[in-house]
Amino acid sequence: MPFIHFGPEETQTLIQRVRAHCRLRAMILCEGDEDERDLNALTRKLGILIPNAIGLTSCGGVDQLQEYTHCVAALANVSRTLRTIVLVIDADTSTVEQRIQSLIQSLESHNIHVENLELVSGSIYKASARSLFGNLNFLVKIAGEMSLPFERHERDDYAVRLLILNGEITVDKLTGSSKSSDFLNNCNKDSDKIIQDSPEGNVRQAYENLVNLLQML
Repeated sequence: MPFIHFGPEETQTLIQRVRAHCRLRAMILCEGDEDERDLNALTRKLGILIPNAIGLTSCGGVDQLQEYTHCVAALANVSRTLRTIVLVIDADTSTVEQRIQSLIQSLESHNIHVENLELVSGSIYKASARSLFGNLNFLVKIAGEMSLPFERHERDDYAVRLLILNGEITVDKLTGSSKSSDFLNNCNKDSDKIIQDSPEGNVRQAYENLVNLLQML
């Protein structure tokens, strides 16, 4: 079997990542860049103070997020501070309960054994976990507004709900869209811009559960 080659650039990137993670107290993993932009937009709009040493990264999809969770768990073994992993995952076509069980099964397949799973707020769960790399705490947010008439539920549901609260659209306008991101794309609207341009009270109401998650950090 040939060597797995690491050139100078790859090695430097690896060193930088390990150093960064070893300084963190918690790491937030979300599926895509839009999720990351929304979380930043919420903290700016609502003046939410994020404690020091909290990392945030998008992973490029749910499969990559679950793989990256395993990598972060391994890095926690060499860190004196990193003990909490926060996951933000779309419900998609599943119920909240189905999605959390699917996630647990995926973590178990990576030798991360979830214990003491508890629903703490809306669709936010907390749990402890044992792994080959030591003990960790998990916070998991299953994103989606199940009351909206979409076939698939995702973080963009909250932006659509915000447009409804703003009086910019009505629910009947959602007919024909299978998911909220399709609806927003058809309207040429970005969720972080909607947050930025909306009244603070409506933002708090539409994104209440995500705001709760940020305040748990």
